[in-house]
Amino acid sequence: MEAIMPRTFAEWILFVLLASSVSLFLIPRLPWFIGLMLLLVFALLAIVCYDEVSANPPSVATPTFLGGRCDEVIREGWVFLLPFIETLIVEQITPEEMDIEVKGVRCLLSKDGEKASGGAVTVNVSVVYVPDTTSPASFRKFQDRGRRPKINKILEDMVEEVVRQHGATLTWEELTLGQYTLSALLVEELVGVSDQQVTSENTAKTFLRSALENGVADIHDLGIKIRRLNVTNVEAEGDLKKNAERGAIEKQQRTAEMADVHTAIALAKEIVTEASGRGEKMTLAEALDRVSVLRGRSEETFVRSNNTLLDAAAILRRGAGVPTPSSESKD
Repeated sequence: MEAIMPRTFAEWILFVLLASSVSLFLIPRLPWFIGLMLLLVFALLAIVCYDEVSANPPSVATPTFLGGRCDEVIREGWVFLLPFIETLIVEQITPEEMDIEVKGVRCLLSKDGEKASGGAVTVNVSVVYVPDTTSPASFRKFQDRGRRPKINKILEDMVEEVVRQHGATLTWEELTLGQYTLSALLVEELVGVSDQQVTSENTAKTFLRSALENGVADIHDLGIKIRRLNVTNVEAEGDLKKNAERGAIEKQQRTAEMADVHTAIALAKEIVTEASGRGEKMTLAEALDRVSVLRGRSEETFVRSNNTLLDAAAILRRGAGVPTPSSESKD
């Protein structure tokens, strides 16, 4: 347990008054009424000098003496200050949340196995920090840097510089799929630490978690502690965005086509199995031809019955958006 020591000039005066009055009461043959007078002076001075550092919201303060800052960080609670001589510089220690958007980040394009410049992306970075109040020196750096408004601008400039620097060496796919790796690179560059193990997404996650938990990610020159720093989104811009959207649509179409093919094959196998049960010989290719006819020619009609072949045909007609009559006949 830390010893409670005076932190301001007023508290030193109160400490001396209280110690002197107690001593006069405890030491024999000393006039006790002097101790009583000192105790009254102590009480009056305590009332006049009383102040407090708020706990809602959580705050800390630096005392000043005749306008000059003292090397002391005062936590929430009571504090005693000499009127007109001592004051407090109060700072909230609630987390500062920042969403930084870096637009027009140049990146590489991958074509035919080769990389070339030509793309641009928007990178979104989330940063959460708190003032470093672990020591008076750290808190003084936070104040010297201009406190939250100016530190926010410094952080934005630092993040933008690092993102643009590393974005120029990566393709937009690498930026999109490697957000943890880019986050780890941000920590390395902003804080000035390096970890040779950050070579994959998993090691990047491990490094980030360790750096944030162990205080490695603290930016000491700014007097802040980083609580979260990660790339939240990478979005293509301009022609790159159009190409990416076109590629995504084509991929969805190919996926749908493959699912359609698998469905057709499954139905064709059912048709072959049903035909075999009736003693008919039918190849898978012939069954697929029937499936193709059903999907391509809505005018083809079949008799509705309990036959699996006809049920499969009805299913295919419905899947193709063709109305299925309750009773149809084939000429």
